[in-house]
Amino acid sequence: MDIEKVRESAYRIIEENPEISDSILLFLDILTAQLEMMDEIIGKLDPKELIVERYPLFDVIGIPKVEPELWRRFMDEIISRVSSRREDLKEELDAVRGSLHENLFDPEALAVLSFKGDVNYARGVSMSIGVSEDLLSALGIWTIQPIFMAMKELSEGIEGWDGGFCPICGSYTRTSFMREDKVFMKCEICGMEWEYSGNKCPFCGSRKIESLELKGGTFHIMK
Repeated sequence: MDIEKVRESAYRIIEENPEISDSILLFLDILTAQLEMMDEIIGKLDPKELIVERYPLFDVIGIPKVEPELWRRFMDEIISRVSSRREDLKEELDAVRGSLHENLFDPEALAVLSFKGDVNYARGVSMSIGVSEDLLSALGIWTIQPIFMAMKELSEGIEGWDGGFCPICGSYTRTSFMREDKVFMKCEICGMEWEYSGNKCPFCGSRKIESLELKGGTFHIMK
């Protein structure tokens, strides 16, 4: 990922929509931190373990082994980035950081379970330290994303995958785009891109597709 191009695009959006500048800058800060974490994770993974077929890597090998200290450090960095842009969340974020440093919760468990959609762990931590469950889940997902991003970087060249869920982390995506005359899906969690056949639904496989021309592009609707 070319962070400089992303940054240029972000500032263009801010120029056109200054009212959302705080949100754009927050997510730009988070992405920058995640890319730094991704580079560190890449040096700890074995590409040979990431070569599997037909199933998302996450379903086959789970989360690659990462030292507990890295989980704590990554989450601490995410908290710092969010805190620098969201003064309204500072009190809650300080409470999360304090609990993290005191080992009152497991950042790996929070990250993995939040990604899986299991809210029970985040809910328990929320009740024990008095912060928003949604905030904890968001911090968990932002913390785990660099690991999937690293897996994605080490798994370039995957072919023959035409499902609507990511071959790396298994997340379902709502994003696709055209590049020249080819259609690609893009994962919103790890950033993986993969080519798929545009003449069938990526979720159910139906070829009963209708095209709807609207301002902004062509939309394909599964019947």
